[in-house]
Parts: sequence; C-alpha cells; structure tokens
Amino acid sequence: MIRRLLFLFLLPILIAQAAKEVEIIAEPNHHLVLSNDQVRVFNVALPPHADTLMWNAGHPDEDRGLDILHGGTRETLFVKDGVRVSEFELQPGGMVPMRHHTGPYLLVAVTDLDIREDGTLGKLEGQANVIGHFQSGAAKWIRGGYSHTINNAAHHPIKFVTLEFR
Repeated sequence: MIRRLLFLFLLPILIAQAAKEVEIIAEPNHHLVLSNDQVRVFNVALPPHADTLMWNAGHPDEDRGLDILHGGTRETLFVKDGVRVSEFELQPGGMVPMRHHTGPYLLVAVTDLDIREDGTLGKLEGQANVIGHFQSGAAKWIRGGYSHTINNAAHHPIKFVTLEFR
C-alpha cells in the first residue's frame, strides 16, 4: 500500500522530468510568420487553459539586469540571437540617458506615451528634439546609427519596451 502511494506521489514528478524540449519551430502552436537575419516572429494563439510543448528558449544571458535611471528604470529582460529586449519605466520628467543605437530597434508602448528625444536623430532631421505621441499598444520601427536621450513629457508614469537589433 505504501509503495502504491509513493508511486502515485512520484508519478507526476517523473512525467514532468520526462517531458522533452522541442525546438520552437517544432512546437505545433508556434507558427513562423516572419524570419530574417535579425529576427524570427511567431504567431501563437492558444485557447484558455491550453498548454504548449516545452520549447527551447536558450539559456539566460549575462546582460540581464536592472538599471536605475534619472526618474525611472530600465530592465534588460533578455538578450538572445542578436536582440536585446528591455522594459523602461519613467516617472514624469524621467530620462533615459544618452544611448547610441548602431542597429535598428522596435519601440512598443505599454502605456500611452508622450516622449521627447534629444540627440543626433533630431539634428539629422533639422530639429533640436523630436516629440513622440504613442497610444498604448502602438509600435514604431526606428533606424539605427544615432545617439539620443528619451524624456517623459507626459504628466503620468510611462512604460515601453524596446527590441534592439544588432
């Protein structure tokens, strides 16, 4: 009787350990939409309470971490396959210090954004600064090869995510 109870207790643990990881393209719920030399984009739509197979997401990168900014934070979520994903939170008047982008990046607004960019981008366009207004969920592809700062020009805290391509 004790052996049966022990077996029933250990069975879920043994099954979980036996689950094999698959490459993400072999996972049936991940459908490759776009692939180029810098990014792979998948369409994943799961019904409520559905499961996916365990897929290989690689190993955590040493570049992860939280940086304290003037009036905000930048958390590097991960760096993988030449893409750095960071989440920024800025209080009103908060600023991301001067950064140089050698490659392009995608900015995704998590909240409504009113931002001001100062740097070489504005000077290349003949302006002292560039004002950006983004609604929550909006995304913008921005070319690389320039340096800039980002300031929160809104009267509320803002949050956005960047995907920097190298």
